[in-house]
Amino acid sequence: MKKMRFKIMVWAAALSMLFGNSIMAMAAGDYKVLQINATQEQITAYIEGNSDIEEAACQVGMIPCETVEYTKFSDGTLTLHTIVLFDNSLSITEESKEKAQSILKAYFQNKNANEYVSLATFGEDIQFLAERTNDSEQLITALESIQHNDQDTYLTDVLYDLLDTLSQDEYTRFVVMSDGVDNKSIGITKEELLTKLETNAHPIYTLGHVYKSNDSQLENMFALSRVTGGNSFLMDEVEDITVIVDELVNVNDLVCIKANIPQDVKDGSSKSLLFTLTGGAGVSEVKAEVEMPFSIKEEPESVEVTTVEETEPVETTVEAVETIVETIEEPATETVVENEKEDGDNTTVIAAVVLIAAAVLLLIKNKKDKKDGTGEEKKSKKNKKEKAVAVEVPMPEPIVESAPYIPDADATIMLERRYMLVLRDAHDPAKIFKYPLDSQVTLGRNVDKVNIAIDYNKTVSGMHCEIFVRNSHFYVRDLNSANKTYVNGQIVQMETEIRSGCMIALGEVELSVEIIPM
Repeated sequence: MKKMRFKIMVWAAALSMLFGNSIMAMAAGDYKVLQINATQEQITAYIEGNSDIEEAACQVGMIPCETVEYTKFSDGTLTLHTIVLFDNSLSITEESKEKAQSILKAYFQNKNANEYVSLATFGEDIQFLAERTNDSEQLITALESIQHNDQDTYLTDVLYDLLDTLSQDEYTRFVVMSDGVDNKSIGITKEELLTKLETNAHPIYTLGHVYKSNDSQLENMFALSRVTGGNSFLMDEVEDITVIVDELVNVNDLVCIKANIPQDVKDGSSKSLLFTLTGGAGVSEVKAEVEMPFSIKEEPESVEVTTVEETEPVETTVEAVETIVETIEEPATETVVENEKEDGDNTTVIAAVVLIAAAVLLLIKNKKDKKDGTGEEKKSKKNKKEKAVAVEVPMPEPIVESAPYIPDADATIMLERRYMLVLRDAHDPAKIFKYPLDSQVTLGRNVDKVNIAIDYNKTVSGMHCEIFVRNSHFYVRDLNSANKTYVNGQIVQMETEIRSGCMIALGEVELSVEIIPM
């Protein structure tokens, strides 16, 4: 048993060095970064070690952050969300089940007042028995109701999917009870999960037990704790369960640090961070690494708006001249009638003014007609404008096929038929865009060059991205936009497969994707 334990520790340490986890970082004062993320404006880091700090500073590379704030978990203002994953397959022996339940019951009864817990069983899928509750009795009742089934267990798939659902606004960790991690024949591998944990890390505490020849599976599972800053326990070797309970309950040394991101470093690359913490224990430095956001840029206004504004003064000038002529003609006629006996020179002058005004009017009208092409060119431009901004098109008649269509449950697949692309603004559901998806559909602000015009937000480029079909699958490609394209929060580097339910972000605009067969 000791030999296996030593082997686990060596293998896990090697994995940690291999993957170079950029999230967890140790400092001289035994500080470590357990969770970190960067939004458009702010870095949020949860650091464990010594909460007795009086001042915090942060710098990105060589550039210091101007505003840095810290909050202690012990103050009761922070919240903690713990997700307990309980393996209920038959590989969990009755003895291990009873010990695990004893550990978790003691933890539920002694958890922190500002801590919420979710309890779930997992095999191939996950089933929540209690979600985000502070009620200890509810958690204990749910734990005692767990029944073990003859099923396979795929922890990698479960954790991989859960990482995408977590809120970055609070500290979240996992407690996993299982006999180990194994790769699914068709699914997420342990290497893929470890790679994802590098940029989306959350502490994972693992409770493992020996079952047949599961040395390698335990090695894989304990490595998850090693690279995320959690802790691992082999329950077969634990005699005093309070050791594990104390580890789970004691989070009073947790500190949350928030720092505003300098504009100069918002380039989408991975940046080194240096946190400087000053307190009773002296000055400590904690290093970490996080991916920076892209700086949001406003695209320039289209030239078409300026062109429209320039045409209006011509029409106004013509109307003004017509008004002048009418004004001059009326008094001229009255003057001639009422003052027939006055000097004939006055009548001659008035007549000359009328003739000059008429000549000016004729000249301006000819120039306008020439520019407008007898009105046809102007009409054509107007129709073009209306066509460019029309983003909602009628659905074509469906193609009648002899074979019935059976949709796939996991993906949107084109099976020799036409599809309608439907995009909905996540922040303004009234904005819905529809377009037939036969080959490719372009999105952007330039109404003259794209199929779907998103012209109400300046962070969207003129031609921002395109969605296209290849080999019966659907993809999105960025068109060198200023603020990039994202799918489910991940930047589109070359091309990314999409399906119904995905979220696409163009600058500040987030769109939900639905692909409907026609």
